Amino acid sequence: MENHSYGLIDNWLTNIKSVYQSKKKWLDGLEQTEREALMVELNVINSLHILCQTPVVQSAWSRGQPITVHGWSYNIENGRIYDLNARVTSPNDVEKVYWEAFQTKIHSVKSIGRE
Repeated sequence: MENHSYGLIDNWLTNIKSVYQSKKKWLDGLEQTEREALMVELNVINSLHILCQTPVVQSAWSRGQPITVHGWSYNIENGRIYDLNARVTSPNDVEKVYWEAFQTKIHSVKSIGRE
């Protein structure tokens, strides 16, 4: 992942770059196709974490409004949507779901023989 500036989308790319840097040791050992697929899923998990911390979602939860935030990814090659099994239903679940989802993805990389 390069450190170029792309203009207006840099704010959006900052989160993706941050995810890459935090998991670089596992990602760099993968083939490009695997790395790209995993980056999509890690970015979804990270985005779910960020979304759950927004004032709108936090306020709704504080009012007792039932909200569930789901982590799904879309594969543009096959047109399928994948449920990443990351669901947050309350502010108490945010950190737990976030770390469990990340660990599941990292474990899946290790289990195919790449560290």
